[in-house]
Amino acid sequence: MQSVLVVLQIILAVFLIGLVLIQRTDDSSMGGLGGGMGGNSLISRRSAGNLLTRMTTLIALFFALTSLGLTILAQREVKSPSLLEKIPTEKAAPLNTPVQSGESQKPAQSE
Repeated sequence: MQSVLVVLQIILAVFLIGLVLIQRTDDSSMGGLGGGMGGNSLISRRSAGNLLTRMTTLIALFFALTSLGLTILAQREVKSPSLLEKIPTEKAAPLNTPVQSGESQKPAQSE
């Protein structure tokens, strides 16, 4: 299942990149693909822009959903929930340990 989602995500990424590169911000968008300067084209500039915008939005949504699906599948395969649990911890000495009779409780004086 995970490999199918990875392949689907790669295909969606390529299509998304292609759609974004086809779109332009100036008036000559889709110049040679039917929406350019010619008035007798099959697709007008406005409808071509709307179509590309909708397709980009739809493919971006599918890309986000496959990313979310891959994240959920990867999380299920993790055996330990946190990396912090793998860090070995040392037990600290108790704070109220009795002082040995040979040790001095006075702080050292500086000269």
